[in-house]
Amino acid sequence: MPITIDKLNAILHGNSIICTWRTLQEINGKQFIIERSDDAATFSQIGRVTATGNSSLPTNYSFTDKDIFTTGKEYLYYRLKMEDIDGKFTYSNVAKVELTSLSSLNIFPNPVTDQLTVSITSQTRYNASMCITDFLGKKIYQQNILIKDGSNSISVKIPRYSKGAYILLINGRDNYSARFIKAK
Repeated sequence: MPITIDKLNAILHGNSIICTWRTLQEINGKQFIIERSDDAATFSQIGRVTATGNSSLPTNYSFTDKDIFTTGKEYLYYRLKMEDIDGKFTYSNVAKVELTSLSSLNIFPNPVTDQLTVSITSQTRYNASMCITDFLGKKIYQQNILIKDGSNSISVKIPRYSKGAYILLINGRDNYSARFIKAK
């Protein structure tokens, strides 16, 4: 194969998986087809990245998988199908990612009138900062919170907020943002 790849890496970043790889050389490269599996045996295509084509210099690539909640598995596996312009292909190494530190965020009700409930599920314990901004970026509310492993529920009273759209931000080990509407 006229494409020489250094190594495929895949890491959990917040609620996404970032796949990165570097080619050392490319001759008539066409594309990289990113494939994912939840059992390391059966892979499905989840994306494509166009290759540089021809290069004798190292070239860095990346792909972000934002659809990892659909699997419900503890591990995900990634590989690249490297294809040249003649349709020939070969596979990269397989990269394994553990999802045990995966967290999720839900807010409700949305739209809200008096009290917003922030629900966070986490596999680990950590300190975080929660703030609410308006759509112009003006900070309306801020609170330090402790995220425990398991389910967390935080209530925020917002009756004095003006009617409109707001952004909830949580910054800590994992970073989240969610939009909500204040009605009435």
